[in-house]
Amino acid sequence: MSKIITSFDETKLNNGNKANNIVTLLKSNIRTPKSWVINYKYLIKIIKKELEIDLNKKQNDYKKIYDFLNNVPQSVYNEVLLEIVGLKEKNKDIKRFAVRSSHVYEDGKNYSFSGLFQTELNLSNSINITNAIFRCWRDCFTSGIRNYSKNSKIQKIIPCSIIIQEFIITDVSGVAFRYENEIILNSTFGMAKSIVDGETGFDSWKINNNYEILEYENTKNIINLPLFTKANPRKGEKICFFADNENELIVDNFNNKDTYIKALLNPKMINTISLSNEMIKRLLDTFQDVSLKLNIPNYDIEWGIKDNEIFIFQCRDLTRKVSLCSKKDYNYLPLVNGEATGYAYLVETETDAKNFPDNSIIVAKNLSGPVLLATSKAVGCILESKSPLSHSAIIARELGIPAIGAVDKSEISIGSLYKIDGSNGRLELLDSNYIDIKKSKKNLSNLKQTKKTKLFLDIINQYNSDDGKIIN
Repeated sequence: MSKIITSFDETKLNNGNKANNIVTLLKSNIRTPKSWVINYKYLIKIIKKELEIDLNKKQNDYKKIYDFLNNVPQSVYNEVLLEIVGLKEKNKDIKRFAVRSSHVYEDGKNYSFSGLFQTELNLSNSINITNAIFRCWRDCFTSGIRNYSKNSKIQKIIPCSIIIQEFIITDVSGVAFRYENEIILNSTFGMAKSIVDGETGFDSWKINNNYEILEYENTKNIINLPLFTKANPRKGEKICFFADNENELIVDNFNNKDTYIKALLNPKMINTISLSNEMIKRLLDTFQDVSLKLNIPNYDIEWGIKDNEIFIFQCRDLTRKVSLCSKKDYNYLPLVNGEATGYAYLVETETDAKNFPDNSIIVAKNLSGPVLLATSKAVGCILESKSPLSHSAIIARELGIPAIGAVDKSEISIGSLYKIDGSNGRLELLDSNYIDIKKSKKNLSNLKQTKKTKLFLDIINQYNSDDGKIIN
């Protein structure tokens, strides 16, 4: 088709696991969005030419590469832009596109890199698509990716291939996990982004291999919808997205950086189950076909439905077992099994991550970007993520860090001692009458000498008992 972009029907290269899986599904007549790919070796050649850096070596100046991709020369940018203009010209029937990563390390059997590489949705013009491609390449060289790669025993950092995909405006979408004899299905109206990002509630089913529904739970309240207008909707404004005009939605959040909005569901839609029993069976049959074609028995599938037609966006190995317990059994959302005790610190920036004390608990919206730098020092995570199938939950399980979710960060007393139980979603604020001295001494030695830490050190020195706990 061109010297850079290749149709999935024509590609014969290794374009990374995500792209390779989609090619296999296309050849098996399983419905996926129309897709093209830019192979990662194209960027390797550009970097070698422009920066004289050989990415085949194990050690490189990745910060230099990141800065280069953040502000590429106009000649490099224009070469990709012209290819995108040509792609759009030949596919005028497609109005909107998605840009996704497909890395040779991504979607592996042991480590998924779930949500760590860039995905951008609902892109309409050539410049926005091109910008998304370079952001996707740039973010392959972030400090967070480098740290996660190191933890995964990967020494050489290379760029991803780029999937350019038709953006499907879904009526319903979601995620499905299968582990041995159990399938977990999450579904919501609109885009699956809200589930994979762990931002909102959803319809959730636990199903066995005989398609018998074991549990159902409805936590829907907010959904993500693609934005089609240049006029910024105001918070509180009523909009109609679905065919039924009675289903008015209220805008909850929008900013100029995004191509989607968050909208509050009305009571009717909250109480409407997003999938019929017939559609659940159709989905499960499709998932089984995907599982067999890709030889992935324990799967993680992102899917969508448009006009009653099922689309598969991606499928990868489920790298760790997901354990669920009933809503009545927990206060917060259990994400990763295990207990952890430590001081809780908010991590939002790279500076926060670098200053994060050893053996402490991360407090964050999700596990991505600079937050990953703190994971090697953390004993646990307190996250806002609302789904055990979210990217953050997957990463925490792969790193083996006990974690709980659906916690509002503002509820946490930063710098205080907490105990979390990722098996049952328990969160406990520990007062000065119950401090594990063996852990706390090491913890406190790494902290700035605030009044609070000095107070704890005084308590520890005065009341250290033989069993390592404070005595009243």
